[in-house]
Amino acid sequence: MKFFVQNLSELVLVANYIKTQYFNESVHIFINGIIGAGKTSLASLLVDNFNHVDLTSSSYSLINIYDGSPLIVHCDFYRTQWSHEFYDIEIQPIINGHHLLFFEWVTPHVLENSIRALSVEIDVNSSGTRSIEVLSLN
Repeated sequence: MKFFVQNLSELVLVANYIKTQYFNESVHIFINGIIGAGKTSLASLLVDNFNHVDLTSSSYSLINIYDGSPLIVHCDFYRTQWSHEFYDIEIQPIINGHHLLFFEWVTPHVLENSIRALSVEIDVNSSGTRSIEVLSLN
């Protein structure tokens, strides 16, 4: 599904689509775009109805974990390289049960065949409008 938004406040339309289509089960969401495209803003909107309104960019801490139901894990790999070893050691052991796992700055791919994986690509054009493509990877 492709969306065109005029400003960041219109990201709520994209967030509502993703929540409606995919949040009834665990999901791994890969959000990519240039700095300032709205990656963390979109992630914040996605978790807003789970009372995790303080989700912020984790660029300086790599991973933020928000306990609750579902468990929310937000990873930002802007300052470091993604590795499957990181996933196996740091993330996989904590994601038992229903969870939402967000990755920024990671090439979208399926980590677990039994868990839905989404790619969200945000492109910003010269006028500041955004083209946002949401694709299911499995």
